[in-house]
Amino acid sequence: MARVLDSVEHIGQVAHRRERSARKYTEEYLVKYQDQGAPGSDLDDIASVACGAAGIPAMYAAHPNHANAYAVAIWAEKTENRYVWLVHVAYETPQGRQYAENPINDEVQFVWGTRTTILAIEWDKDGKAVLNSAYDPFDPPIQEDLYDLTLIIVRNEASYTPATAHTYVNSLNNGNITIAGLAITAREGKLVDFSAEKLERNGYDYYRVVYRIEFNANTWDKQILDQGIYERKPAEDGKRKYCKVEGKDATEPQRLDGSGEQLAETHPAQASVFLTFRIYPETNWSSLSLPTSM
Repeated sequence: MARVLDSVEHIGQVAHRRERSARKYTEEYLVKYQDQGAPGSDLDDIASVACGAAGIPAMYAAHPNHANAYAVAIWAEKTENRYVWLVHVAYETPQGRQYAENPINDEVQFVWGTRTTILAIEWDKDGKAVLNSAYDPFDPPIQEDLYDLTLIIVRNEASYTPATAHTYVNSLNNGNITIAGLAITAREGKLVDFSAEKLERNGYDYYRVVYRIEFNANTWDKQILDQGIYERKPAEDGKRKYCKVEGKDATEPQRLDGSGEQLAETHPAQASVFLTFRIYPETNWSSLSLPTSM
């Protein structure tokens, strides 16, 4: 069950420091969700959801009290209450940074971070199914936090085509690619932001384009334990019938062999079968000409 946003409360400025000619500020927000029961498996990334909640400033938004400072990083932390997240927004003034006469020649900006994913644990690090001593999945499933990298790239570009962004956003890389020094294989990266703002400087019109990529070292493929109340035997014309437990019709899901047939109750946990699903579109990121180094 997805969480329903309850409120976003601005706590206030919690940090202010000056480094050489730049000023840095950090604002904090409490993001509260309604109590809708235990988190479900559809909550792949609550931290990202909290960072994008209505009322949280967007990346590169101006500071509410310091117009020359812009948001350069946003991250969320869990609190003791699982329905409340603490979101930090870091702002920075651009003083001291060198700008080219033509904005297209400005330095590309990189912000590395991490994301937290709440996962239902179905297999361990060795690919062994996580089952109880009776070879059944845990109900409710064991949940764990998984951490992985995120990357925000900001660069000035001469043009921006919404139709292109529409094609690429929420897509995975369909092949090996190196981005900002990180080499990834197919389906390890997901482009979750491809936005732009039209600006003008020194008589030049340009777009400040933001790319946000979330990485998954295990790829974004979904792997699910093959199980069900029914089995299907190819040798019997593929007819469905109840799985059996001690000679009686099963009332709880039983492990299947990947072809529809029920596995024996004593079948080793490490030999359980997982089904792989690819749910995100895959596109060729090479045409985006993302920087290969920093």
